[in-house]
Amino acid sequence: MIIGSCFCNDVDYRTKRAQHDVYYNSLSIIVDGCIRHVQAAAALLEVGWPPEWLSDPTYDHRTLQAAHDILAAAWRFIADTAQPRLPAPIGHPDLARPLMEQWHDWLRTEVAAWVGRPHLVRLLMTILAHQNIRRGYDAEKALTQMLRERFSSVPWHVWQQL
Repeated sequence: MIIGSCFCNDVDYRTKRAQHDVYYNSLSIIVDGCIRHVQAAAALLEVGWPPEWLSDPTYDHRTLQAAHDILAAAWRFIADTAQPRLPAPIGHPDLARPLMEQWHDWLRTEVAAWVGRPHLVRLLMTILAHQNIRRGYDAEKALTQMLRERFSSVPWHVWQQL
């Protein structure tokens, strides 16, 4: 994860550093979630695993970094992490959960919702299957653009475009 400003008033560097520290865990949530989508689709259709895609990929984290950073920034914007946190009221344990648990719960929910956005899953799997070559680069660019569009309410910096 690159720690930087992705949108107007993206000033919560404490949360950014924490997201940086759990970067590889976050990538696993994204990749594993997409693999589960493909496994479910293959089982539903009673077809084999798509031969082009790896079922247990090892990957260059840099190929997913831009997509991760967009998702991380979108969560910071939605959760408004720059706002001061008040102590959680008694009886509201969800509000007392550590911020990175909240981030990962949101990320799991987001990737699970991609069942209704199969183009995102296909792009991520294409990136993994074609790392560091033109087809993978094209998929990286398309995925980051689609994620920015998905979170169009975030006031993205123009320079953030690939």
